[in-house]
Amino acid sequence: MKVTREKYSQFINKLIPALVISYFIQAFLYLKYAPVAISQDVVVLLGLALAGVFTYHALFERYHTVTLHANYLEVQFAPLQVFQCHSYREITSVVVENRIRAYQHVMISLEDGSKLKLAYVDDAEKIRSFLLERN
Repeated sequence: MKVTREKYSQFINKLIPALVISYFIQAFLYLKYAPVAISQDVVVLLGLALAGVFTYHALFERYHTVTLHANYLEVQFAPLQVFQCHSYREITSVVVENRIRAYQHVMISLEDGSKLKLAYVDDAEKIRSFLLERN
């Protein structure tokens, strides 16, 4: 079973126009009212930050995968060469956070004291039940 993030992607895609509009408003205000010495630098930094947010979102959506297999959990993020496998027997607790939103975070505690956070997932309760059944 693959862990999906479709609801979070829909939320971010709705938010993108507002972020772009706010960037242009801020850029306009800085260029019009701030001293020339800093206004151009601030506008460039704001633009780079906005591009960074979009790049992060695209990389996260494309390359971060979480797969629940029959006996283990697999987490991959190819750009940073992260590849983790954890047996379901290693899991000590599974907690769902942000229950009021359409997407939630699943916090998984392991025997060695480390924690895995599955962020912005759909059907977090279903994932929690799946993990606890296999434990």
